[in-house]
Amino acid sequence: MAPTIYADTLFLFNFLLDSAVLIITQRLLKKEINILKTAVGAGLGGVYAVFMFFPKTSFLYSALSKIFVLFGISYLVFGGDNFKDALKRFGVFLVVNLSLGGTLLALIFLTDFGTAVGSVVSGGGVYLNLSPLVLILGIALTYTLLGIYSQKRKEAIFEKDLIKRFEITHKNRTCEVNVFLDTGCKLKDPISDRGALVMEYDKLKLILSEKEREIVEENKGIDKAFEEGMRMLPFSTLCGENMIYAIVADTLTSEGESWNNVCIGLITNRRLGEDYGGIINPRLYLENGRNMEGIMI
Repeated sequence: MAPTIYADTLFLFNFLLDSAVLIITQRLLKKEINILKTAVGAGLGGVYAVFMFFPKTSFLYSALSKIFVLFGISYLVFGGDNFKDALKRFGVFLVVNLSLGGTLLALIFLTDFGTAVGSVVSGGGVYLNLSPLVLILGIALTYTLLGIYSQKRKEAIFEKDLIKRFEITHKNRTCEVNVFLDTGCKLKDPISDRGALVMEYDKLKLILSEKEREIVEENKGIDKAFEEGMRMLPFSTLCGENMIYAIVADTLTSEGESWNNVCIGLITNRRLGEDYGGIINPRLYLENGRNMEGIMI
């Protein structure tokens, strides 16, 4: 007795399988996953699989036609700067397709998996007799996990791009601190009106002079701070605005760029972040004519 093949189940299974292929390929190409393009590409693959079982459409499933369709899906999802680049991306897509398809066929023919799920293979296409509900739940789970992964990856990339390692030199002493380029930071030196930083006091403590440490730790006031060449920096938080002690560092250096005489506010009562000990006003970068590469200021 010939098995009954349901178009909706066939479409959903191939949609899920094609989604996996497209996601794996995007990761290998180190491209950001585009959920919409992935869904459209997988949908086209699902529709193509359904038409395979219609006799009058057999001309669509020659080797040349399959390559043409796969290249179209590849170009839609992965794009390419030119034809050669698009061809390279298609090559990766094709290898992933063949690898995943070969693994599935091996499971069907070499194990009891195919019998258990009522598999049918025709023209290189695979049909598994799974419940539409199971396939829909599988697709929903795949795209939910994909969305979570994409968001977490974006956050990680964003954080990595905006956390810089700074070398700070003050009175012939040097230390290094991770600094976060906070686009919402508006800190300015009240005297020079240049962009400024705020850092955890403990991160800079060792490069301060003994008198500077006494002024900060014993809160000796504005007059003593000015006598020692320090400044008072307005610093706003959710709790309101405070005046904090600040030093004027001789130089700041990061990734081959340097700044002279930069005002650094000293935070003594809390940590600024898990992975960084300072926050910088990104406008300081503009003083050196640096392109902020998409960072909104």
